Formats: sequence, C-alpha cells, structure tokens
Amino acid sequence: MKKLILAAAIVISSIAGADTGHVHFQKASTYVHPVYNKTLCFDGENFNARVNKCLRFSGRDNDTCTRWGKKTITQPMESTRKVCVDDGGRGQCRDFETVSYVQSRTRIVNYYGPRGNRVIRTEKVRVPSCM
Repeated sequence: MKKLILAAAIVISSIAGADTGHVHFQKASTYVHPVYNKTLCFDGENFNARVNKCLRFSGRDNDTCTRWGKKTITQPMESTRKVCVDDGGRGQCRDFETVSYVQSRTRIVNYYGPRGNRVIRTEKVRVPSCM
C-alpha cells in the first residue's frame, strides 16, 4: 500500500511539472510538496500540513475509505526509519536496521519541460514558518 501511495505521489508531481523536494510524513504515509501544498510549514521542530486523508476505514481488511476529510499532520524534522540491510537477493527484506532520518527545511525541486523528460530548472524552496 505504501509503495502505491509513493508511486501515486511521484506520478502526480510529474504531471504537475515538478518533482522531488517532498516532505515525507511517515506516520501519515504521505508526501507533501512544498510548492503545491500551501499549508506546509515548519514550527522550529516539526513540519505541519493540512491534507485530504481518509478519516474512516471499513471493509474486511480496513482497506476501504468511507469518509474523507481535512486532517492536520505532523512530522518531526529529526526522526528515525527502518531500512533494509539484507534482502537475500530476492527483493524481500530479511533484516532491518533503524537509522537517523533528518529532513531539511530547504527542499530542492526540479521542474521538467512539457514532455517530462528534461529538467529545465532547479530551485531551492524553503518551507515557511508556521504562523
């Protein structure tokens, strides 16, 4: 499911003409783009954003969204994440390691040409302070 969300975020950002620079909100399994999301801000320790998320799930595996709405999400600038250290050569991870995960307030965004195959501009975008 997380791979599907990541793929969708990449496709959507590519269609819009810019990619990279997303802030990863781990707990919410969401990537927020500093150019297209005007609610993204930084309060000194955490990134905050207001996004459309599923508020209620149902179904046998809790995989069907029955209610969408706006939700405020938070991601610490400094956190940890698990990375695969041994996939056994088969693409299925057998051993994980917890590593430091730090996201900069300054994001690097690539803008692509009309065909989406060539970077025409790179820009540094600073996530604004929360009011």
